[in-house]
Amino acid sequence: LPLEKRLLERQDEFGDLARSVEEMSERIRELIDSKQRLFFDISHELRAPLARMQVAAEIVRSRSERNGEDLGINDRVDREIRALDQLITELMNYIKEDFTRLPQEQVDLCNLVETLIDDQDFAGSSHELIFKCELDKGLIITTKPVLLERAIRNLLENAIKYSPEGTPVDIEVSAAGEAYCICVLDRGPGVPEDQLREVLEPFTRLHPESIEGVGLGLSIVVRAVEEIGGQLKLKNREEGGLSACVFIPR
Repeated sequence: LPLEKRLLERQDEFGDLARSVEEMSERIRELIDSKQRLFFDISHELRAPLARMQVAAEIVRSRSERNGEDLGINDRVDREIRALDQLITELMNYIKEDFTRLPQEQVDLCNLVETLIDDQDFAGSSHELIFKCELDKGLIITTKPVLLERAIRNLLENAIKYSPEGTPVDIEVSAAGEAYCICVLDRGPGVPEDQLREVLEPFTRLHPESIEGVGLGLSIVVRAVEEIGGQLKLKNREEGGLSACVFIPR
């Protein structure tokens, strides 16, 4: 019999302890599952009233345009509806994501990062993205590229979002001891030292009045990086801005 089953069947204090641990583990799993189902159900239910709001807003806009009216409020309503739609979409994706089923693949690390930078340039970023790779050309690593891409893409978008218009963003890939390191360095306001941990939690926003978003970007990075055995480290730069570095094992 497997060790776990033999322990559970013991009729002594070891068996009592094993059964208590098993019961507690099952309750924790049920709690996590029920919490995820609750969030998913709420998000799903919000879709219907949101769709009705979108239709109603479009009707109001059409009528005001026909009557030659400029209500001014239409654009604001559209922005709020889009923000709600984004929140629900990101929440559902965050809950549904099952990283464990993604396959391991061999990828060229510097080429992967450079491709993501090219994507940002193609999207019309107003920031110069300066790329520096200190690794051997063509270095191949084994990882879950979907997760690594998601993490780096979110870091790039964060850096662009928080950096002053026209300032450069640096992306550096290097070796750091027993790990490879991908750093995204911006010239934005940085993060208060006492909030460097807090910003990694879901729905944490430091500048909700001026920066769009729902506060899931960095928490997605943390989940993705941890699934590939890595670590995300944030640090304020002496010259201003934030350093966000992903360390992945060699």
